[in-house]
Amino acid sequence: MTRVSQEHVIKRWLELETRKSDVPSVDAESLTEREALDELLNAKPGAASFLWREAPIEWREVTLSRHAFERLRVIDGPENLSWRALSPDETVLGAARNVSTGNPDDLTAKTGVDVRQVRSIAENPPDEPLVLVDRRNCRPPRVMDGNYRATARALNLVETGTYDPVSAYVGVPSRPVLKPIRKFVCELVRRRRRRTW
Repeated sequence: MTRVSQEHVIKRWLELETRKSDVPSVDAESLTEREALDELLNAKPGAASFLWREAPIEWREVTLSRHAFERLRVIDGPENLSWRALSPDETVLGAARNVSTGNPDDLTAKTGVDVRQVRSIAENPPDEPLVLVDRRNCRPPRVMDGNYRATARALNLVETGTYDPVSAYVGVPSRPVLKPIRKFVCELVRRRRRRTW
């Protein structure tokens, strides 16, 4: 486990996004952290929004154990749409099981996830790190970037039983301890003042 800067993660993620045909090409290394974040938010407004909503975030680069990989959850979203529809248990492994047993065209029509692309990636999965967020809420991390790659790796695990280690950037938003306590105490005081006795 190696600590990495948020700037490194943002620029690496932006580089991966700009490889896609529908995202304008940008030289991420020439940008400041703020400029890179703006570009990333333009490219991935939903997935990347946690970067500013939950700041500050501490980042580490890790190699996931098989157990940790099997517990990864797909990106959050409406229950019956996209990755959540493909994986009712919310895990990458659950999505892979559906891809393994389901009809690709039917699953794509039902979920909006390009299941043929998942299968294509599974033939030769890239080594780019996933981007995960671990909110320390007693639930496994979510994949914020790399759901196709993660599901393709999980598909290989489901179909062959072998796990090829996956690297990831894991972001842990700081959870200020005093702020929730202060809010709770203030609420108690407000309620107490309203009492007539």
